[in-house]
Amino acid sequence: MMKAGKLLIVFFAVLGLMVGATMIKAPAASAADLTGTWLVQAQTPSGSGTPTFVLKQVGNNIAGTYKGVFGESDVLGTATGNDFKLDYESSGTRIIYKGKLDGDKISGTISLGQYGDGTFTGKRQ
Repeated sequence: MMKAGKLLIVFFAVLGLMVGATMIKAPAASAADLTGTWLVQAQTPSGSGTPTFVLKQVGNNIAGTYKGVFGESDVLGTATGNDFKLDYESSGTRIIYKGKLDGDKISGTISLGQYGDGTFTGKRQ
């Protein structure tokens, strides 16, 4: 009977560990940090360009500047995990960059409103 009692205690101890382990949640994916100066290669229906973004990220929020063929504009954006979105307006056109961060590289798509869509790649300087 002593063996059965010890076996029962071990069983409940293991069961408790298993239940406890399944109740522990993995931490939520934190946003990767896009802070820095980004040299970008953009390809659009209107041609190609090499804009520069200077970004500062706090939490999931991004703010900064765009400088390129469309002049200079303030940029706002968000990041979730390695995905990000940058948004600015230039000459009355809303421009949206959506992409992924991979270390010091970014890539994704550009929406130029009525002027079509494009793609981009970039490196942190």
